[in-house]
Amino acid sequence: MKWLSIGIICVLFISGCSSKQAVPIIEDSLVKRVEKANLAYDEVRFDRAEALFLAIVHANPNYIDAWLKLGSIYTKRMKFKSAIRCFEEAIKIEQEDGRAWYNLALVRLAQATDTLESATQIVPYDSKYQSHFMRLHKRLMIKKK
Repeated sequence: MKWLSIGIICVLFISGCSSKQAVPIIEDSLVKRVEKANLAYDEVRFDRAEALFLAIVHANPNYIDAWLKLGSIYTKRMKFKSAIRCFEEAIKIEQEDGRAWYNLALVRLAQATDTLESATQIVPYDSKYQSHFMRLHKRLMIKKK
């Protein structure tokens, strides 16, 4: 009976050790993928960084930093709808993360500014709305600073 108890303890200890080792291997893999993605981002290889971060969020949908980086990539490329979606995903993961809210606000300001700049070029100059566009654009530019 004593040997049986020792055997069971050994089996539990070994199985406990093996399951603990599996977690760092998964985490190590994620760390390496994130390092590659961040390197591509830092080197301004946005196509590569985008693909890597998309793969990361596909495999780890709650990894907020990947969503934030993707949002940043889309913002720099002026793909505002995609950037907004990424920042909103980050907010779903962690509602109190100020980075996600701040970046979402910046994208929406950029989107509004872009819209106003397009409007001033398309709407006839003698339109009564041109003065509205200019006033609103000025207000947005003050808030951006």
